[in-house]
This record gives sequence, structure tokens and C-alpha cells, in this order.
Amino acid sequence: MEIWDLMDKDRNPLGVTHPRGQQYPLPPHTYHLAVSVFVVDKSNRILLTLRDPRKRMYPNYWEYTGGSAVAGEDSVTAAMRELLEETGIAVERQDMIFLGALREPTAFMDCYLVRLPCDGEEVAITFQDGETVDARWMSLYDFDQLLHRPEQIPQSCAMRYGFVRAKMGEILGEDAWLAPLDTQGETP
Repeated sequence: MEIWDLMDKDRNPLGVTHPRGQQYPLPPHTYHLAVSVFVVDKSNRILLTLRDPRKRMYPNYWEYTGGSAVAGEDSVTAAMRELLEETGIAVERQDMIFLGALREPTAFMDCYLVRLPCDGEEVAITFQDGETVDARWMSLYDFDQLLHRPEQIPQSCAMRYGFVRAKMGEILGEDAWLAPLDTQGETP
């Protein structure tokens, strides 16, 4: 069973834990720590994984990596663990670029960017049973278009991406979002 550390609205630890999925919702005015990880390859394509069809929430939806920190875990460690569990991609602490944090109704969401030094096809992706079943690399331009299809990507993912989009642009450069050229050299 996953156990969460609880915090107050100012992100101060309360010294109280909460079992995930038990006694939900959380006690009033408490929050847990969660993370989102945006993985981008050297061609500025973002990694998306497909949620397992057995998931209670958003089965068969595309998303980027994310999850909750377990008790005693700091934000970066949680992000690295979630990335490894859901995709098989192992990174070091220095690979984690902090994009920002936002307070959601039940969690503080810390967002990170990981820039891989290779193309996505060079990365072996493995899936976590019950969590992820497929993966794909998508241009940032196409990802922006996918965000407008709520039947394919959870709106919470779109909202978090919107929160970090400007910071990602500063790091990756705004050209990263240009429409990809097709094989004829014309934009689609």
C-alpha cells in the first residue's frame, strides 16, 4: 500500500501520513506531493505513454509520466522513480530540470523536464504492469494539437502542461514547437 506524507496549504509537513485510496478524500486542507515529468528527446519530441485499459481513471488515455511521492520521498526522487517505473528510463538527479510547482485541489504538483541526448527510437521503453501499455514520441507541435482532444488526453495533463509551457520554451527554444516538415518539405 502506498503511503503519502501530508502537508498544509503552505507546503509545510504535518507529520501525518495518509494511505492512498483509503479514507478518501484527504482530510480537509491537506495535500500530498505529486510529480509530472516531461521527457523530450534530442529532436524535441515528447514521450507519451498510454494508460493501461484497466485503470479506473482515464483508461486508454495518453499522458506524460507522473505520480505521487511516497512517504519520506523528496520531489526529485519521486520523479526519477516514477519515470523508471512507468517507462524504464533511468536518469540522474542532475538530469531533472525543475519547471515549477502548482497547488492542485489535493496535491502539490512539481513539474520536471528531462532532455535526452538521443532520439527516442534509441531508448528502450518498458512498461509498468497496470500503469502503462504503450508509448510514442510526438513532436511538441502535434502534442499541442492533441491537448485539444479531451477524449485522448486527461484535461489535468493539459492544464499542467499549460502551466510549464513558457518555461519549457525558455529551455528548449520556441522553434521546438514549429510544425514538423513532411517528406515533401511542406508543413502539414
